[in-house]
Amino acid sequence: MTGVLASLVLALPMVPGAPTRGTERPLAGGADARRYLAVDRELQGELRNLQLSLGQAGNQRVILEKFDAPWEERHNIGGFEYISGVFRDHEGRYRLYYNVTQPAIFTQAMLRREAVAVAFSADGINWEKPKLNIAKHLVDDPDSNLINVEPHPGMDQGKYYRAGPVFYDPRAPAESRYKLSWRVYGDVYVAVSSDGLNFVTKGQAFRHKADTMHSAFFDPRTNEYVMYGRKRGDWNSEPADRRGVVRHASRNWTDAPWSTVGQVVIDPKDVWDYSETIQPQVYAPAIQYYHGQYIGLPPIFFTDTNRGPVNRPDRKTGTFYPILMHSRDGVQWTFPDRWHPVIDLQPHLRVSSYELASSKQAEVGLICASGDMLEIDGRLLIYYTAREGTHYEEQPLDRKSVHVAFMRVDGFASLGTLPGRPGEWLTSEIAVPADARNLVVNAQVAGKLRAEVIDAANGKPIAGLTLAEAKEVSGDELALNMQWRSATLAAAAGRTVRLRFAVDDGKIYSFAFSGKP
Repeated sequence: MTGVLASLVLALPMVPGAPTRGTERPLAGGADARRYLAVDRELQGELRNLQLSLGQAGNQRVILEKFDAPWEERHNIGGFEYISGVFRDHEGRYRLYYNVTQPAIFTQAMLRREAVAVAFSADGINWEKPKLNIAKHLVDDPDSNLINVEPHPGMDQGKYYRAGPVFYDPRAPAESRYKLSWRVYGDVYVAVSSDGLNFVTKGQAFRHKADTMHSAFFDPRTNEYVMYGRKRGDWNSEPADRRGVVRHASRNWTDAPWSTVGQVVIDPKDVWDYSETIQPQVYAPAIQYYHGQYIGLPPIFFTDTNRGPVNRPDRKTGTFYPILMHSRDGVQWTFPDRWHPVIDLQPHLRVSSYELASSKQAEVGLICASGDMLEIDGRLLIYYTAREGTHYEEQPLDRKSVHVAFMRVDGFASLGTLPGRPGEWLTSEIAVPADARNLVVNAQVAGKLRAEVIDAANGKPIAGLTLAEAKEVSGDELALNMQWRSATLAAAAGRTVRLRFAVDDGKIYSFAFSGKP
């Protein structure tokens, strides 16, 4: 069936325990429910004269600055630590939630060490901070854009506080369509809201001792609410203080049972070599459900064991930026490149007094991406916070700001031809949805692209859907429609197939089945 193809094995790091290769099952929701990404290792099957190249988001612009609202400076609300959520709301506007710190005049200071503010946008690029003044127990100021989260009566009011993330749940009744989780030291609580501005805490979900942002969303693949948090300590091997990721899940947002212990899904020692000087750690999960699979943009703390900050000699520091990780099931994760920044770091490069242990690293301060991406007008908008100082190491006049960077839709990676050599991609087995009518490809093709559909049961091309009968297409499009002379993709609907893409001078980012005519 595939003897003429030379299989090209790509060295993509993966956490152990990956599922065995098998048929890709269609998602509920029909042909338009899933995209098949070139970065998916289990999908790559066999390749000839093609290489995987990682993409980057670039053309950055600052969208929120420290102290650009009068009330922030009046009340010493410092900087941006994390982005708590970015999404389109029930009224069609875009919302961005972010954490603010150092609330000097907050009441109950230990409980109120951090709070969440909100900004609105019509296009995802230009943002405004609304004048809410609804969290008066935090700051009573007419210009304040802090949201209000009412504590639960059972909370210990004297413990450390951090709120977020926030997300919109269109499945839920109007009174609980916005969801928020927040931590009081090691206890994770859940809250709901009808407007995303005034939240009522419903109770404790589980205990998770960590001091960084979770990722939270409704997972339509498993029909569960999930939270990903940072795991730190209590490992079975040294070093005990490394940072990984755990997953919690529940069928219900506000009630038990949540999986309280959490399933360890990433141990950094399975991804990087901890015998080396640079020992990377997953600082925050930054995970999003993405068209039938999962994309993570975790900020990685590239800890240098020889590098201690002047102001914190008891700690180790290093550069800090997001990379890409991918999963089919939300549990097993692949890292296409363990060092490649998913964001163009050129605007944030800084002069370092340290000699970097790895030439693969870029010297930046602290770049922390949100797991939430917006897809607007054919582009992915990726949001992140930036500061000049490395972790534990503040710089003089250390500036913090929120940025947006732009990437082609599904542009995380591409399979591209080698110079002057036509290539072929034979995918692993895929179940074609019963309502599929078209095969569309996100590609950049200067030469030509054709597709063939092979019946996985007998290894033979389906009549009418062969390479010989395929029409040649070209162009730089998000959805190049693959066509044949005497048949349509409907001939393969409901069958398990392998797809063969023959490409000359081009690259493929993703493909999808469509039920639309």
